[in-house]
Amino acid sequence: MRGPAAGAGAGGAARGAHDQADTAPPDDQGEDGPRITRRQAREMYDEYVYLQFLKAEEDCNGYLLNKKGQAAGWSAQSLFRGPARIAYANASDELKEWWATHGRLTQAEFIEKATGQPQRWATAARFNESKEQQKR
Repeated sequence: MRGPAAGAGAGGAARGAHDQADTAPPDDQGEDGPRITRRQAREMYDEYVYLQFLKAEEDCNGYLLNKKGQAAGWSAQSLFRGPARIAYANASDELKEWWATHGRLTQAEFIEKATGQPQRWATAARFNESKEQQKR
């Protein structure tokens, strides 16, 4: 036999409302699941950059910097973040070709893709990347 706590009477109505609240998506979830915050997207970007660096280093046999970049003391890993004009100015030909195949996303572009929210710097980054690729 079921009592009032099992769904009958006033207590059951309150419980039913509570159950619905538990199944409603929280404010931080979109229709397709949890939304990614910008902070989380930045953390994901850090991981993306590191993995891209490791893969490029392997594929390019360690030749990531050109002579200008080496002389200036650039870190090869630093080429994977920041402005395209600086990255392309200091990247080896092997790395430029690797980027042509695998892509190179700035933080703004990555966050835009991860969150689905437009980033004001992403459009400029795409334009600059395209401009640098045309120099090759």
